[in-house]
Amino acid sequence: MSIRTAGRLACLPLLSVLLLVATGCPPLPNGASRCVAIGTDGDTPQSSSQPFIWIGTADAGASNPPAYRAIQAGETLPVQYGPQGGEHIWGAVRLYAPAGGTWTLRFQIKGPDGALVAAFEVLLDSCMKQLAEKADVTVRFEVDPASVTTGTMSVDGSPDGGKTTVHAEAPIAWK
Repeated sequence: MSIRTAGRLACLPLLSVLLLVATGCPPLPNGASRCVAIGTDGDTPQSSSQPFIWIGTADAGASNPPAYRAIQAGETLPVQYGPQGGEHIWGAVRLYAPAGGTWTLRFQIKGPDGALVAAFEVLLDSCMKQLAEKADVTVRFEVDPASVTTGTMSVDGSPDGGKTTVHAEAPIAWK
């Protein structure tokens, strides 16, 4: 390898960082934000041998990192407006996975007619004998959020990208 080629290769990490800063788009969030004890806020799985999932949200700016809180049926969640013109709602999840592993979580919001309004997919590393919590999921709108203002937010989880084994949903509104 020539010195000229080695110098170009050495610049690649710097170029990646500059592109990230210039575009403002972070990589897809992976892993758990934190592990919490079973029973936190009353979240206890129905069976200690079966996976279970809870759907929630996070209050923007309330804490860093954002903290999970359960969604109340029919709750109105605020639309967040990103610096690049995108809109999203904060999604959050708690997962109990007795077999461990990395889980794929698919968040969706569907309008009253069943049409997809918003979606996002994230990976989550489970926590042994605890609940894995992720509270900073940007469920991105696929349509203008003002065109449809009610629907159902759901999350489906599957271990290692396999078949869906857990599901949770809640009716919500947004503004």
